[in-house]
Amino acid sequence: MKKKADCTPEEWEEILRKDRERRAKTRKHASDLTSEELEKRRKYDREWKQRDRTVHPERYKISSEKMREYNKTYREKHKQETKDRYKKYYDANRDKILERAKIYRKEHKQEIAKKNKKRREENIDTYRERDRLNAAKKRKERPEDVRQIQKKWYESHKDYVKQYKKENKEHINEWRKQYREKNKEKINERQRLYWKNNREKCRSRSREYREINKLKYKERAKEWRDKNKEKLRRWRQENRIPFSEFEGKLTIDEDPIMDANGFIMVRDFHTKEYFYPTRQALYNRIQCLRGNAGGENHLYSCEESKQSCQIYHYNPLWAEKKKRTRNTSDKYWREEVVSRANGHCQRCGRASDILHAHHIIPKGVCGMFEGDFDNGIALCPECHLGEGGVHDTDGCRLHELAAEKREAS
Repeated sequence: MKKKADCTPEEWEEILRKDRERRAKTRKHASDLTSEELEKRRKYDREWKQRDRTVHPERYKISSEKMREYNKTYREKHKQETKDRYKKYYDANRDKILERAKIYRKEHKQEIAKKNKKRREENIDTYRERDRLNAAKKRKERPEDVRQIQKKWYESHKDYVKQYKKENKEHINEWRKQYREKNKEKINERQRLYWKNNREKCRSRSREYREINKLKYKERAKEWRDKNKEKLRRWRQENRIPFSEFEGKLTIDEDPIMDANGFIMVRDFHTKEYFYPTRQALYNRIQCLRGNAGGENHLYSCEESKQSCQIYHYNPLWAEKKKRTRNTSDKYWREEVVSRANGHCQRCGRASDILHAHHIIPKGVCGMFEGDFDNGIALCPECHLGEGGVHDTDGCRLHELAAEKREAS
């Protein structure tokens, strides 16, 4: 063989090429070698590559690209041969390969996870299609329903699932959040369909849950109000209601007035102080005045005022409420009406030891004024139940008695 110094570069390249071909022909295949010979060869190849890389990095880069192309074309041509060769080698060294793979996965766990994640993100559509096809295939093969199988698996692996959820809580929450953001419309559509098909079931379930967790709801609302007092105050200031919107719709009991900025203010039913009401409270009161809603629905400035008022939330039209509150509220109403009269009948003006409390607007005409003190008048037994009394006249069911009351006072 000629030396490099005696040859031109082209001649030397040709000599090397022929030498490589000769060695390739005489070189044994990996499947024909013993494990010791194979290890020795691999060691030699690694060392040779490392040395060549350091000396000729650019050439190695070019040669590696060429090698990849060559390997690709070779595999395509000799597909079945390579498959058989790999299978033969795998069958001979199966335990060794699996052990080596297990060690590698353990050492490079995070790297493998990152690579898989990246690959999945890049080819997400193909992965989804593959998963869908696999799931459909499994469903056909399985005699039982997939959900039942999953249910059985969860029941038998309860501890494992619990532990996994604990360890990967943040990861699971993050994944759920991302899934909801991506499939927002799909989830909403599914919920709408479920609600449509199971309306009564959903309503009864939510009603039961509210009843069981009534105190929890109240506590949560109270906590939120305490935390966001400033926020609520600012919101109320920004969303005050113009006087013109409810002008002429309320009665003298609410006594609506306009402040300097043109916003509506009403009187608290219990404390008689003026305050800025919410739009919902005004709507409820108007509905009640029109007879579209039951109860009294008076306007209150705060929670303390509501709770201290004796007739708050008293609705005579509700049978259950009536049983619980009638004795206490009616008794209080009668005492208050009689005490206002100062021992005199408000119809005839005579002093009397026995006075009856009578409704000016009867309960049958408008039940919402049943507990209102201004709708009461104190009468002696003759004016109330005697001949020519209020029950014998038409004024019992009209507003004429209110005028008589004003004249007497």
